[in-house]
Amino acid sequence: MIKGIIWDFNRTIYDPDLPRENSDIKGGLTPGITRILRQLHQADYRMCLISKAADGGRMGLISDFGLSEYFRHIELVSGNKTVEHFQHCLTATELKYFEMAVVGDRVWEEIRIGKLLHMRTIWYAAGKFSGQESRCPEEQPDFTIANLADVVDCLK
Repeated sequence: MIKGIIWDFNRTIYDPDLPRENSDIKGGLTPGITRILRQLHQADYRMCLISKAADGGRMGLISDFGLSEYFRHIELVSGNKTVEHFQHCLTATELKYFEMAVVGDRVWEEIRIGKLLHMRTIWYAAGKFSGQESRCPEEQPDFTIANLADVVDCLK
């Protein structure tokens, strides 16, 4: 039974190519994501957020969108994401690998790491990396979705 979710931030929860309402700054939340996060949070899913933080302002962006309240742990990564970063999320949620799902937009990164850790993997195949093809079995997602609302069905 899935009890927790590791969410990728960039291009999964947040799309830097979307126009931000009432601002000249680019970037916005993926449509419907706040409702989905609220629903999962209210259903007691233990959630973590993982993001590359090359620009240094990532935590401010997460706070600006009011997302911090949904996550037990936020893992900001400099460089590439690694197994250790995902293990930090497991520790923070106090869950076992088989109780965790990973939602991300890159089969070469989030999906591969989730598979290596024997987590349920959900590839959000929309946007910039929707054409990314698996190069090995570790990059084959358990589920492929084009709408984040479908995450809920993948957790059952």
